[in-house]
Amino acid sequence: MVFFAASLLIAACALQSATALTLDTPGNAFADGALNVSWTTVKGDPAFTLILESAEPVDVATGIKPETLNTTVTLGQVAPGLYRLQAVEADDIENLLSTSGAFQVFSDEADCGPATVTVTLTPPVTVAGATATATATATATPAATQTALAVKGGQGKGRKHGFKFGREAN
Repeated sequence: MVFFAASLLIAACALQSATALTLDTPGNAFADGALNVSWTTVKGDPAFTLILESAEPVDVATGIKPETLNTTVTLGQVAPGLYRLQAVEADDIENLLSTSGAFQVFSDEADCGPATVTVTLTPPVTVAGATATATATATATPAATQTALAVKGGQGKGRKHGFKFGREAN
């Protein structure tokens, strides 16, 4: 009897460690937009399907190989709201491997509103005797992955700090 119980415990531990796929929480997304999904895995995790949890669950990707560690999926026409992703075994969708944290799906930019950031150099930057003051404004949406600000103008020289003085920066 003790041998049988020990065998069950060892089998349960082996099964749990064999499927260690863990979905990361995706960033917010727009309906009918792209959603970047990433995860961690261990050797031996099976191929899986991603399901968008909702009143009517939707397969958003199938046959995913866990060793790729990420994928981008198109959400399709989903209603705005709070969602989670489920990873289920590709050959056995009843076998839940992992569930992500919650993320928001917005209908469009008006749902979440743009964010405006203003950067002002205070005090003015002085390089090689030339003084420059600048204000830059950028507007970003949640879908933006990168925003670059350019500072133009000024007089004199001074490339050391990333500013181009004397002519307009390109």
